[in-house]
Amino acid sequence: MEEVVISLCDLTGNMVVPWAAAGYQCYCVDLRHPPGIGHDGNIVKVNADIHECASRWMPIGRRVRIAFGFPPCTHTAVSGAKWFQSKGPARAAESFALIARVDQLLRWFHCPFMWEQPVATTSTYCGKPAYTFDPHDYAGYLDDPSPEAYTKQTCLWTGNGFVMPERKSVEPVLGSKMHRIAPSEDRAHVRSATPRGFAEAVFQSNSRSRP
Repeated sequence: MEEVVISLCDLTGNMVVPWAAAGYQCYCVDLRHPPGIGHDGNIVKVNADIHECASRWMPIGRRVRIAFGFPPCTHTAVSGAKWFQSKGPARAAESFALIARVDQLLRWFHCPFMWEQPVATTSTYCGKPAYTFDPHDYAGYLDDPSPEAYTKQTCLWTGNGFVMPERKSVEPVLGSKMHRIAPSEDRAHVRSATPRGFAEAVFQSNSRSRP
């Protein structure tokens, strides 16, 4: 049976690039993609609301090899705590409904999975994360690690045999560079993009293992 990779709330597709290069067809589902279904080699970019029935975009008759989730953290990250009250409870409810849906779908696929959030209020409701990391912890997987020699703690909730990769850390000479990004329409997307070193490390550790 042909195996596929699924990544929910994934705009950049960074996480699936190594899997696509290895020949897996990878589905990145996100409402921010252009309308419809687009193809970029083995990466399929699907514009869909994951709250809707998954049959709208779920590849039929194919086994999911591994699945990822990146629910937006705009209303959960503690870096924005000073705005929580002004946003009101509706925004928090919206965020946690999406987190719950991501977690539900990843478990439903019956494959190794992980979903991520920054340091956030998420652990209050979802329990402590299984793992945490900073981009520089995995920058050593890249031929040129210098762009990812920075800190930005990320929390992972995992299951079904997901294998956390061994670290190949470099000195975080760039510090917390994401906090210094100038305000722009793309700032949130740039800040939340999956580090390429971590994506490669996850591929190497999980492509060798079987659920």
